Amino acid sequence: MDTESYDGGNFWLLKDAEPYTKAFSLAGLALVLLGYVYALLKMVIWRNSGTVPPRSFKTRLGVGEFEKKYLMCLPGSWRPTEVMRVWGDVTGFYGTRRKFWNLWLKSIDLALQTLALAQMLQGGSPRALTYGYAMLLAANAFSCVVAILLGHRHSAFTEVLVDSIFDLLFAVAAPIVVLVYCYNNFYFDCDLFDVNTKVFATGSFERQARMLANPSEIFLFRTSFESLRILSATDFVLRIGMNLSFCNRLKRVVETQQTIPRAVALLFALFGLAIVMWTHGSIKASAAACAAYPECVQFVQRWDPGDVCPCLVLIREDKELRTYDEWMHPVDETETVRQLARSGDLRVLQLMNRRLKELPDELRLCQDMRHISLMYTETESFPSWAKEFRRLEFLHVEGKLGFTNLISLPDDLFVNMYHLSFLHLGAHTHLAKVPSFDGLSSLKQMTLAYLFPVTELPSFEPLKKIRRLALLYFPSLPTLPDLTPLTSLQVFSTLRPMQICCNGFLSDCDLSHPYCTPNPSASIPQVVCLRNDSQRATPATRAILAKNAADVCQHVSAVVPESPTKENVGMCEGVQFRECTMPRANNPSVLGTGICFITRFQVLACTLDAMKVDARKLQISRGVGPVCDPVVETWLGCTARRS
Repeated sequence: MDTESYDGGNFWLLKDAEPYTKAFSLAGLALVLLGYVYALLKMVIWRNSGTVPPRSFKTRLGVGEFEKKYLMCLPGSWRPTEVMRVWGDVTGFYGTRRKFWNLWLKSIDLALQTLALAQMLQGGSPRALTYGYAMLLAANAFSCVVAILLGHRHSAFTEVLVDSIFDLLFAVAAPIVVLVYCYNNFYFDCDLFDVNTKVFATGSFERQARMLANPSEIFLFRTSFESLRILSATDFVLRIGMNLSFCNRLKRVVETQQTIPRAVALLFALFGLAIVMWTHGSIKASAAACAAYPECVQFVQRWDPGDVCPCLVLIREDKELRTYDEWMHPVDETETVRQLARSGDLRVLQLMNRRLKELPDELRLCQDMRHISLMYTETESFPSWAKEFRRLEFLHVEGKLGFTNLISLPDDLFVNMYHLSFLHLGAHTHLAKVPSFDGLSSLKQMTLAYLFPVTELPSFEPLKKIRRLALLYFPSLPTLPDLTPLTSLQVFSTLRPMQICCNGFLSDCDLSHPYCTPNPSASIPQVVCLRNDSQRATPATRAILAKNAADVCQHVSAVVPESPTKENVGMCEGVQFRECTMPRANNPSVLGTGICFITRFQVLACTLDAMKVDARKLQISRGVGPVCDPVVETWLGCTARRS
């Protein structure tokens, strides 16, 4: 999918398995590998050797020479003739009770496959995959019916071969189908994003690939892909168990009988029908319960959801606001969130340009919450119980310029968020204190931006795994915590205004530096030089910043993103990329030429940011992005419409 380099390799933010889970998974996969190697050797090398003797050399009990030698090596108390007789009679290829052994193995297979189907229904997997898996499971059950009713017409080899084919489909083919489905149902405009990386500064919103991707497609991919991973004991049993079953069947296909009562066939027939009915009924019932909520893009497929929509993923976004009224008066989604949180299943809450002043108490029921993204929702606070989201992996809270936004956050907000890997807090001009980072032991990427009142950041000591750190627009922050604990840091970036670039924290104090230019109208205060040497950066911190010299204190054209106003929104008249003029923030008597642009998915407004103009020009020259309009965008180099 060509996303491996985006966001420092953290585009998908896939959860890391626990160390003990990795160890057990490695051991299980090694066992599976040995099983496949053994089966391959039997097919290629040992097929005609004495290890697998022909039928004429077998005993009538089905115990071959290899099995005999193995049993005779056991202590005397463990190798009586009766053990050998029963073992051969039950498991031997020609044993009289072999079919009962096959029936037992088949029952285990069906149990594992049913558990996998239940996981797919609970996880809200795509309907096509769920129905396909259910039909395959039903076909597997009906193959047992055929084997029992027509067993006298088929050889042992035929039965084992059929079972092997189904095991192959479940253990190997099904995961491949899931991967192909994921690949074909995800699209990301890599060419358009490449323009952003060429134009915008490191750490800026436009260079965060995940923010620009389709969230529904991301969650669809993650749901499907993570169904193949081993992250829990149940996953281990399913993935390893199915592969071991296939290894066993593959081995028996190449190896050189009281029948099963026909009444048992009825049980398998009923089981196959029940699987299909259960799957269809669950999907239909949950779809009906969620029909009134189109913003619920993924839900648990439950047999009896009652009158509550068992929503898993709630996404409500408007990325193309065109009028000032839409910006100032968004739709309030509080009641929708409250209703979709009632079942306690909600894992993803993503709102953009919708109103959610506070988190409803019903969200407290959602203890499996994984992803919260609130962009321009006017959210003013987080409740004290928000720290109970122990499985949260993604938290993005973007304020709305010109509004109150977050006023405070619980100081222990992150204390239990050991799985959080992405954190973004931006544009909260009334938030004076950032919560302690205690608990963020898995954090990989953090952006703190436009937090004007903040004068001190918490210790970075807990952030051992962080790879990308961006601190943008901190005009009141004179120093940084020691960066020594950030042992995994790969990218560190800052954007002006930023006092540390000129107040003596990094080097000699230079108040003439662009990063220290005061601007009272933009709430950028006058900077003073540090007087205490203990406040200066430690040698280790300087060394880390030196490695990121190109991204620290970057020289960029824009100082602070403009706030949408009635004037700069109105002058665009809903036409994107048109040329506009407005007074410069640092010199209102001078008019600057800008572009009508939807900055960071806010409302369409005139901006004097030269990087936006450069980005659109590069898009046009490369033929990527929205088709250019030669009437509106002649000034940007558009000469004709692309077909």
